[in-house]
Amino acid sequence: MTSLLALQTYQEVAADPAPSRVLSIWDQMGGALHNSIYRVLSFFISLLPGLLALVLAIAIITANGSSIMATNNTSSSYASYNTAY
Repeated sequence: MTSLLALQTYQEVAADPAPSRVLSIWDQMGGALHNSIYRVLSFFISLLPGLLALVLAIAIITANGSSIMATNNTSSSYASYNTAY
């Protein structure tokens, strides 16, 4: 247990926190742009299954409504409803 703790401490101290080369402002801006594009695309990709389910539900409900309207033959009752107001 002590050797594991000593090993972890040694690895943390041995790691060089400073980058090996100095990045220019353009490299930093490019990296930030890449990260932000990645985050935005990941967010939109995570929304796609929900949007697909919504479109599918609307299509199913519309198809059910159309079939109910077609089977009830409500064109005459709709016309009388429309002229009442």
